[in-house]
Amino acid sequence: MIVVSDATPINILVRINYINLLSQLYGEVFIPPAVLNEMSRPTTPPTLSAWIAAPPPWLRVVAATAIDPSLSAGPGEREAISLAVELRADLLLADDKLARRLARDRGLKVAGTLGVLETAAVHG
Repeated sequence: MIVVSDATPINILVRINYINLLSQLYGEVFIPPAVLNEMSRPTTPPTLSAWIAAPPPWLRVVAATAIDPSLSAGPGEREAISLAVELRADLLLADDKLARRLARDRGLKVAGTLGVLETAAVHG
């Protein structure tokens, strides 16, 4: 399964100590460089900063070959959607309402943080 994530689901799952659900549910997860940059800012919560400074082996940073200029979202969302389209991802993880709509408009299946937690609960 190919899964691409935006910053927010990772941020939340790290902060509530459920980040390992991503590897347990999906194996590896792809993020674009803009998402890595968002999670590495000086204003990033310390828990997330520490986690992203030594990311797990299942988190892969991959740049999209081309970024869709028609996407009217932030840099992280724009790169994540572009990467998901390019990789023909099975799932995009995003919480932002606009990013979710833009992704669905491009034929992507989308889940947010609550969707990840729900899937984990269903799988025990």
